[in-house]
Amino acid sequence: MINIKKDIIEQARQLGFELVGITTADPLESERIRYLHWLTQEYAGSMSYLYRQIEKKLNPRKVMPGANSVICLGMNYYHEAYSSLSSFKISRYAHVQDYHQVLKSRLESLENYIHDCVTPTPLTASFVDSGPLLERQLAARAGLGFIGKNTFVINPYHGSWFFLGFILTSLELEPDDIIHVSCGNCRRCIDACPTGAFYEPYKLDARKCISFLTIENKEAILLELRSFLGKWVFGCDICQEVCPFNQKAESTSHSEFKPENGQYEVPTPENLISLSNPTKFNQEFSHSPLARPKREGLLRNMIIASGNSKDKEHLLWLNLILTGDFSESLREQAQWAINQINTESP
Repeated sequence: MINIKKDIIEQARQLGFELVGITTADPLESERIRYLHWLTQEYAGSMSYLYRQIEKKLNPRKVMPGANSVICLGMNYYHEAYSSLSSFKISRYAHVQDYHQVLKSRLESLENYIHDCVTPTPLTASFVDSGPLLERQLAARAGLGFIGKNTFVINPYHGSWFFLGFILTSLELEPDDIIHVSCGNCRRCIDACPTGAFYEPYKLDARKCISFLTIENKEAILLELRSFLGKWVFGCDICQEVCPFNQKAESTSHSEFKPENGQYEVPTPENLISLSNPTKFNQEFSHSPLARPKREGLLRNMIIASGNSKDKEHLLWLNLILTGDFSESLREQAQWAINQINTESP
């Protein structure tokens, strides 16, 4: 299968995947104790899907019976742009088209290529955040990079600004070697995290992570964490921005991930307030990652960021939240933000 592996890698690169690696579909037994302990300590917070289908997460063959190999792929999305709205900041990947759609179509093209090249037709199944896979662990085992102290997969040459996609296949492909590189004594990501989410190197308490708090979390932001969110209203890039391996990151060549080719900016609070009909909200953000926290979550995050900004220009719309037909949770946080703005700095 040496030749078909080479052809698959070449085709993957033609489809735009800068990183390609192969690993076996063998179980991730070395991850079992670590992962189960992490769940037991409730570091996953309210992400209930992480507690489900654990045996599938630890064994790709239970995800696709007959799987022998996993093709792991990475696509660069790095760009310089951030929101032009000074009070609000969103993660780089949210400025562009939803990566799930972009990667899925290219993975399907690679699957079709494999089907056309190999007889009898092998089994394949592709995934982009859509299957019970321990994606970062598989990517590291396939040689795409190493798992850093910030829990991201870091490639020594490309950094960590890349999306991951996977194809399980019945083909028996020669696995690639693991990359023997590490963070060494560096702890910039740990020290830079505003909320102290990294309770140990390589270990993340998602309940304190700004990305979790602004995207996955459905509850009010805890009072003791609000000031640490700063301007972030969707995700957070801090632990990647400070990483030495990302200091020479090259901008993406993919038009879908270039903000100037259809940038998804942060909506104004007034725009979100006007989208009271869920259908209208879904239509507005159907191709954007910003749809995930929904209208309530985005408004909540903007409220906290506005309070942190101490900018009196936000008082008008915050009072609309306070007096309008909004949840008790949003009204409480709006009052907090108003108090923050009206409190004179020492």
